[in-house]
Amino acid sequence: MTPLKHTASAGGGKDIPSDIVRISLPTPFPVGPVNAFLIKTDPPILVDTGPRTDEAYEKLVARLNDAGVRVADLGQILVTHGHLDHIGLLRRLVGESGAQTYAHPFVVDQFADFERSARASEAFFERVMRRLGVPEELLRAALSERSRAHTFAEEVAIDHAIEEGDTVAGLEVLYVPGHSTTDLLFVDRTRRAVFLGDHLLKTITPNPLIRRPAKGTMRPQSLVEYEASLRRTRELDVDVCYPGHGGPFNGQRQVVERLLARLERRTEEVHALLDEHAVSPYELAMRMFPKTNVKILHFALSAAVGHLEVLEQRGMALSEEREGALYYRASKRTGGEGF
Repeated sequence: MTPLKHTASAGGGKDIPSDIVRISLPTPFPVGPVNAFLIKTDPPILVDTGPRTDEAYEKLVARLNDAGVRVADLGQILVTHGHLDHIGLLRRLVGESGAQTYAHPFVVDQFADFERSARASEAFFERVMRRLGVPEELLRAALSERSRAHTFAEEVAIDHAIEEGDTVAGLEVLYVPGHSTTDLLFVDRTRRAVFLGDHLLKTITPNPLIRRPAKGTMRPQSLVEYEASLRRTRELDVDVCYPGHGGPFNGQRQVVERLLARLERRTEEVHALLDEHAVSPYELAMRMFPKTNVKILHFALSAAVGHLEVLEQRGMALSEEREGALYYRASKRTGGEGF
């Protein structure tokens, strides 16, 4: 990477490089706008792409042009993780630029046969939602919503599968699973900067999502995994953070500490909702988030299950099976098999 000029400020701390351009793109998802980042090297690098919509594409092209870059100029595209708002435009951009593409191995596999992967994902979530106690009518609506969301990305052949310890365009790759199975950080050790994807956001609590496991592996306990990744991120020696949503910020250690504290408070709240009477994760999610609708059901269930798994790991909750459904109750001992 060529040297970057430092001019702007990321919220009252160290200056941020002027040759890194934040591009905020609209999404059709509840989270709102998503960031792509242009790194003005020779050739230019793009971190994440936005969703597969004409509106996002036109906004991306306009912002690239404002920075003196055409889509055709892009030399490399890095993907922080495989969520549709971060990768949806990849095929279109590669078709126009021929850029080399880089992502986690699971993302490479998923998008090599996107339709097969989407069908497998829907089948997994149908099984999981039933097991968590979601009523049939709501389950059908949720699956329909998931199917519609898959239109915001498409199959694409990704050139390079990258993992922990690799270096791409002068950026060190770190693997920090939790929010997804595929979360990667891109760290510039020289300039003490990091591209975070959705792993760490300053004003939003990233949701460690229930997710389909890789073939031959157990389903990850997302929140347990995420908290371990956060503690690792807390120790990074960086000044400027470039997140997937919201503006660049400084002080990642303080942001991580606040986030871990919020997650701990929520775990305590979930524990307070449990008693000796067993409750399904769906019932608990409705107590936690009474205004949950079909668009955010996955997020609400993920939050409920995540905190229940933390409590079970600590020996403060016990899971049990009843006719193929999963229930939790307060306990002073460990147990349960999860799902």
